[in-house]
Amino acid sequence: RLADKSIDAIAFENRYACKDGSYRWLSWNATAYEPFEAIYATARDITVHRKAEQALKESEARYSDLFENATDLIQIVSPDGDYLYTNRAWKESLGYTDAEIEGLSMFDILHPDQQSHCHDVFSRVMTGEAVGRVETIFVTKDGRSIDVEGDINCKMDNGRPVSTRGIFRDITERKIVDQMKSEFISTVSHELRTPLTSIHGSLGLIVGGVTGELSEQTRSLIEIAHTNTDRLVR
Repeated sequence: RLADKSIDAIAFENRYACKDGSYRWLSWNATAYEPFEAIYATARDITVHRKAEQALKESEARYSDLFENATDLIQIVSPDGDYLYTNRAWKESLGYTDAEIEGLSMFDILHPDQQSHCHDVFSRVMTGEAVGRVETIFVTKDGRSIDVEGDINCKMDNGRPVSTRGIFRDITERKIVDQMKSEFISTVSHELRTPLTSIHGSLGLIVGGVTGELSEQTRSLIEIAHTNTDRLVR
């Protein structure tokens, strides 16, 4: 292109094989002067720069793969609350496509009961405050509720909020199990307390002598039973 005078100057990069088997990257600037007699070119070794660029690309690819294939729900939200990024688990859990997420606000997927609480948390995070573990409820595209917990932090630039980053875990099943455990414990507690109270009261009357004098051996056994039923009631 320089020789046929279609251009006067050109810049390009090439990789060259060295005698020792290694490779070097060179950045060239070539110019043809009038009247055309020769092409003048200078080269600069940019091997270190290209290796740094490659390492950065590989690092970014690893992080991207890590986020995209994580089982946790990962989201990045703008200061206005609009979604900038959601990973695969987030989209699969909530049922939204990439196209549907465009223009979607984080407050659009929050349960009505959580709106006020999350507005407050979001405002505090935007100031750079560490709010610790957050629990809330997401609502899927088809209307199901998902209990989640996670951490949120804010990316700042010169003291100004740029985005908030949240990593959440679906704890819906855990909440259901916890509720079942609570109900089971409550039921068992109720069913045990009634007969235990009756046994405890009866033993107390016996120890108090309502049924007559007791032998020392019998009193010792009854007092042990009375003490242990008292502990069981508590």
